[in-house]
Amino acid sequence: MSYLVIHRRRHTSERPYKCPAGGCPKAFVDSRALQEHSRSVHAKIRVPCETCSKTYSSVSNLIVHRRIHSGVHPFECVHCGRSFAQKNALKYHLKQHGDDRKESPKLGSS
Repeated sequence: MSYLVIHRRRHTSERPYKCPAGGCPKAFVDSRALQEHSRSVHAKIRVPCETCSKTYSSVSNLIVHRRIHSGVHPFECVHCGRSFAQKNALKYHLKQHGDDRKESPKLGSS
């Protein structure tokens, strides 16, 4: 399936990949998103953090969490230089400066 078809679906209500779990109303634009949903929501597979034993629904979520333990803060504020481990934390912080840009913040140098 082409990336363009998947991209177009994101802007419409077309969601051909329905969740087969009984009672779940979710539907997705591509099979990969359905697989991730099924694994993380219905299969209850959890990935544990080796440091603090918190568990996450995906390896990518665990990688973001590990930044807390490692001290890595790749998202830097362009206004004051403060850095954050997670992009959403930087987005929230930018609002404190009155900066509510729609584009994603860029990675900082820290």
